[in-house]
Amino acid sequence: KEVRRRTGFKSEKEMLAYIIIVCDGDVEEMKKTSTVLTWFEEWFFYLEMMRGKSLRSWDDAESQKSGYGINNKSLRKVFDEKMRLVLECRERWPKYATFEEDKLFCNNKYLASYEGHRPIFWDMTSFRCPKSSNAELQRLTWSSYYGMNCFKGGIGLQLCGWILTHELWTGAVSDTKYQEDSGIFEMQKVYAESDLVGSPPEKHILVPFTNVFDKGYRNRLAAWQTGQQLTLQPEFARSDRKFGRNATLTSARIAADRAGNERAVRLTKMSGYINSGLKNRQTFVRLADAWLAWGFQVNFMYDEVL
Repeated sequence: KEVRRRTGFKSEKEMLAYIIIVCDGDVEEMKKTSTVLTWFEEWFFYLEMMRGKSLRSWDDAESQKSGYGINNKSLRKVFDEKMRLVLECRERWPKYATFEEDKLFCNNKYLASYEGHRPIFWDMTSFRCPKSSNAELQRLTWSSYYGMNCFKGGIGLQLCGWILTHELWTGAVSDTKYQEDSGIFEMQKVYAESDLVGSPPEKHILVPFTNVFDKGYRNRLAAWQTGQQLTLQPEFARSDRKFGRNATLTSARIAADRAGNERAVRLTKMSGYINSGLKNRQTFVRLADAWLAWGFQVNFMYDEVL
């Protein structure tokens, strides 16, 4: 119970399994320390701080009573070192589940709808940041959609439940521009070209990604121009027209399937450390790294969302 309350992992066993994965099975790497804390305490601190429920600030973390009793500077060093290992592990792992893995581990109810396709659900979320006295930074971080200064990041979800977070950008960028300019389409094109489909021993069929969006995205042309990727969105209708039967059924099915993506978004926002934004003398670089690290970590903490 204590492990779950403080780190979010269901058990100590699952927490240790994640640490072993991050260290690629290297016990020496896992046991490295940079403070008077034991290797287990350092890892527990990193995971507890990232979860951000029992430790809400660096002052809480260095407290003798409720924290770890060592100075703020040393704790930040531990946090950065562990997060570096997580990000290195994230880079070692494939960005996406393969075509076969996605079909093998997904809920069977999705197979008929997406037969022969490689779907991925994309959405955006935001994190509030303070108003800036700098006019240019104020302009870059202000989001008219959210009505606040914020940072925005993309969340992708495959049918098998694999979640990935993409870079944090400033709030002024639109969902469409983010999707086109952040390199997502290029990354997916390269991956699909490396994961050809077909009967062994020769796999020669290229299956591009099908990007499932909500109505806010206008990326159909950009997706097609980058490896002939497809897009799937709820149907649009003019204000004086009604949806036909097929359009209604298509939109309803997309909306139902995207409910899983909303749950994925919720999981990526369950880190109190990230939700605190730039409070507690935080830097954007550390926050942006934490967003990517947490997005990787949630795959090992929670049940699949689809």
